[in-house]
Amino acid sequence: MTKEAFILYERHVKTNGIIAVHVSNRSLNLEPVIMNVARHFNYEAATIDFDASRSKPWVRDSVWMLLSHNGKIINSPGIRQAARPPQTNPASIPLWTDDFASLFQILHWQTVRMESAFSQAQNKTAYDLCQQGDFAGAAASYRLALRTHPDSPDLLNNLAWLLATCPDATARNGPEAVQLAEKACSLTHYHAIALVGTLAAAYAEAGRFDDAMATAEKACAMASESGEQDLLKRNQELLVWYRVHQPYREAIEKLVPAAP
Repeated sequence: MTKEAFILYERHVKTNGIIAVHVSNRSLNLEPVIMNVARHFNYEAATIDFDASRSKPWVRDSVWMLLSHNGKIINSPGIRQAARPPQTNPASIPLWTDDFASLFQILHWQTVRMESAFSQAQNKTAYDLCQQGDFAGAAASYRLALRTHPDSPDLLNNLAWLLATCPDATARNGPEAVQLAEKACSLTHYHAIALVGTLAAAYAEAGRFDDAMATAEKACAMASESGEQDLLKRNQELLVWYRVHQPYREAIEKLVPAAP
């Protein structure tokens, strides 16, 4: 995964060829390392999660990054529908070389903890505030909760949805919604359909409609494959908005699901 290694690989790859890099690792986040390589060598890149069939427990999930100088191949509908954004911004990670490769900066420090009861209580609080038209209060409730539970995918996702789709323009914040939704998806390895759908809505609010469409299409594909018809229909409806370059605006009563 060093610069010198890819110089060698390039000697053996055809003009329209693809380099497929296996980056699955429980301890290290190798995606920013490969994104640095892509930037250095002017590759188009796509990150793809392979979800193994649960009927074949001997086949493991894996993550692959595809690199090519041919943008038409990497941006083809099939690859883009299967791909997702890289999990980490590579700006703070130096390009690896044979002389320097730091593992410390790409260690996975956090583990995912689903705080179900806690999240439900916060959802109820935020729901009540939204019903009262206090969207700023609902967002503040989530932010307060995230101070003590910064890695709760539930809380990250619901705040992102609020900031992306709120009917009150003063409460929306596209860039923050993207940051929160990307973290929620990263923590769940982009396997949660609802969270991927929220990320698409956040991209749309931030004006990143190409990313919104690609991400919504991925959510639709995941829902179709898993047989989640309600989620499939929902994401198909949202995709219609993104295709005409319009962010989605949620009805007040639907902004935060009430806790059971």
